[in-house]
Amino acid sequence: MGEKVSWTRRGLLVLLWLPAVALALVMWSWERRPMSDRSEGSSPIRLLYVQMDRSERNHFVQQVRRFADQHHFDLNIRQLTPDPDEIFFQLSRKNILLLGSNRSKRRAPEFQFAFIFYRQREKSSPSLAEIDPLMVSLKKLLADVPGLVVTKEE
Repeated sequence: MGEKVSWTRRGLLVLLWLPAVALALVMWSWERRPMSDRSEGSSPIRLLYVQMDRSERNHFVQQVRRFADQHHFDLNIRQLTPDPDEIFFQLSRKNILLLGSNRSKRRAPEFQFAFIFYRQREKSSPSLAEIDPLMVSLKKLLADVPGLVVTKEE
C-alpha cells in the first residue's frame, strides 16, 4: 500500500508541474519570435532586407539613428538578449510604424536585418507616396555602411 501512495504522490506532482512547464515553454517560444512578425494588426506596406558583415553593426545602428532624426521618427532601440546583435528598432511617427529586427542565424559571419513598414494602429494607412521616399532615403543612408547589400525589397 505504501508503494501505491508513493506513486500517487509522484503522479500528482507531475500533474501539478506539467501545466506550469507547458506555460513556461509557450511564453519562451512567444518571446523568441522575430519582432518583425509582430505587426500592429495590419499587413506590411513595404519590406527591406539587408545583409552586412557583423563588424559593421555599430555603423549600421548609427545610420538608422540618422534616418530617424532626418525624418522625425521617434526611435526606440532595444537589445533583446545579451548578444549585442539581437537588436530591435521601432521607429514611429504620425501614421507610420517602421520595425527592424535581426534575422541572422547565431554565429553566422553575416548580419541580416529586416525593416518592415506598417501603418500605425488606429491611424489612416499611409500612401505609397509617403512610404516610397522613406524607402529610398533608408536605402541611401544604409548604403554608407561598408559591404551592406539589399537582399530583398518589396
